[in-house]
Amino acid sequence: MEQIKINQQVIENFIQKHGKKASQILSALGKSQPFIEAIQTNIGQELLKDALEMIQERLDKIINEEATELEKAEYRVLRTITTRWVDKINNHTKLLSEVYKEGKIA
Repeated sequence: MEQIKINQQVIENFIQKHGKKASQILSALGKSQPFIEAIQTNIGQELLKDALEMIQERLDKIINEEATELEKAEYRVLRTITTRWVDKINNHTKLLSEVYKEGKIA
């Protein structure tokens, strides 16, 4: 995941341009930041890797019609969790990019 660096001037410019909308976006970024930091740690990366491997294993069994009902349920749960993680990461990145783009000094 690419890191976008935002300094105080970018934030101030963004707030001046967008007022209340800026506050809402910055609040959303603040709420998602702990998750982003956690997923970027070694443990977070390992959890993500394990979840993706488990999804692939269950999916292979489902495709080959070898999966038990438990494995099918595990697949659905893992897919739901990882989809939520991806959505959080994508939303955070989108908001961060917006702040950077709208607040950067021309």
